[in-house]
Order: sequence, then C-alpha cells, then structure tokens
Amino acid sequence: MKINENLKQNIINDFQAILNKRMITIFALLFIIYTWSDMGAVFFLIPLCFALIPFRRDEYQNISVPSQNSEMIKARYIYSLLLLFAVILISFFTSNVVSMFRGSIIDLLSMYSIMIMIVIFLITAGLLLPLFYKYGFKKGQYALYILVIVFAIINLFQSKISALVSLQEIIETSQWYIVTSIGFILGGLFFMGSYFITKRLVIKK
Repeated sequence: MKINENLKQNIINDFQAILNKRMITIFALLFIIYTWSDMGAVFFLIPLCFALIPFRRDEYQNISVPSQNSEMIKARYIYSLLLLFAVILISFFTSNVVSMFRGSIIDLLSMYSIMIMIVIFLITAGLLLPLFYKYGFKKGQYALYILVIVFAIINLFQSKISALVSLQEIIETSQWYIVTSIGFILGGLFFMGSYFITKRLVIKK
C-alpha cells in the first residue's frame, strides 16, 4: 500500500523540527539522565516531549492546519508513535553499554517496562495532543509541565506509597502480560479516540 505523499511529507516535516543540534543535544542529555538514574517509570516523557516540539515550530512560523485537511493531524499522530518506537529501539542499543559501565543489569528495557511505557505514552499523548491543537504550544506546554512534575513526584516517592508498591508487586509477580495487554488495547483505543477528537476540534475552528 502506497503511503500518501502529502502524509509522508508532513511526517518528514515533523521529524525535521527536532533534527537540529540543540534538540539532539537535549535528547541525548535526557536519555542519559533517565537511563543512568533508573527512572524507567517516567522514561516515556522523552518521546512525549519531543512529540510536541513541532507545535512550537508551527506557532512561531504561523503554520495552521487547514480546516478540512486531516492529513497534518494524522501525520502528527503517526510521527508521535514513530518517535516512541525510535526511542525504544535506541535504548536497546544503549542499555547494554550502560549496564556494562555500571556493573549491573538495568531492567529499563524489560518487556514489562516497555509495555507500561507504551501504555502511559498512548494515554498522555492522547490527552496532550488535542490540548496543543486547541490552545497552541505556549498554553499547552503548561499541561506538559504539570504532567512532568506529577510523574517525577510519583517516581520519587513510589517506594514510600504502599498502594503503588502493592499494585506494582501484584502486576510484576502475577500474569502481568494480561494486565499490560489490556492496558495496551485500552491505551490504543484512547489514542485513536484522541485523533478523532482532534479532527473535530480543528474542523470547528
């Protein structure tokens, strides 16, 4: 099946928004910090943050989405997913190196961690993308800041929160793949629903 050329070009344009020295440097620093600190619970924030960068370019270059053209919206959702899987792929190549230097094996890339990361990404991206389309980058970024702070606090104190610890132990020691598979399906449906909501928001503009 041949990819629509307009859709393909929009995806390329979104990737070009992050392919510069500044963005690559920030990406590398965040990646190192999250990897070395074992902050797997918030690892999804890396692709999420970079998935929203094209909105900044659109706002500063005064690029708007034509009210009847859903290709740009579809391209951004596809771009977000491609970015997520690119981060996972890169982490496969770097996790062994980090483990070698640290002298221990990190569980950042266990199947459980990857599934949880994908599910959380689908839900949070599904929430933020419509907000960024409706309010723009300047206003939408505050929702991202709040999200980052909330997950950072949860990750910092999760060992002290008995409810979270109990839930994590249940998932990890039982049939976690069933739980994460259900979460994956629900997250995927939520992400798809977000796409259609965004289309309606843009058409109403």
